[in-house]
Amino acid sequence: METFVKFLPLIIVALLLFVAKEGYSIFRYAKQGKLHEAARSGRMDRVRECLQAGYPVNAIDPRFGLTPLHVAVRNGHVEIAKLLLRSGAGLDDPSAQGITPRQWASQYLSPQADEDLRRLSTKLQDEQEQLSIGA
Repeated sequence: METFVKFLPLIIVALLLFVAKEGYSIFRYAKQGKLHEAARSGRMDRVRECLQAGYPVNAIDPRFGLTPLHVAVRNGHVEIAKLLLRSGAGLDDPSAQGITPRQWASQYLSPQADEDLRRLSTKLQDEQEQLSIGA
């Protein structure tokens, strides 16, 4: 017990430094995490609200390094994934670990849903290229 009391001030300082360093990330997640949470839960209405409120569609979750599209695909929410793609999310945008939603789609979704996302992504990319050529 005496040793613990002797090191208690060091433990407190270490905890305070940790909270000071990570506190910003916790706050940032609380704000950005709303779109991630909506994508995880499958709540299309909340996803739409977040997108209309201007939440970044490609925001990286500071806890796991995932985008909302990663979260939607991983949880099998195909319609939400389509909405995120239409809103500018990238099927080939890697997570902090280098995994793309495209890779997870082939792993976690049915073959038909995987193909639907791939086709939609290709169509949106083609439309974007046409717009840039015409500009």
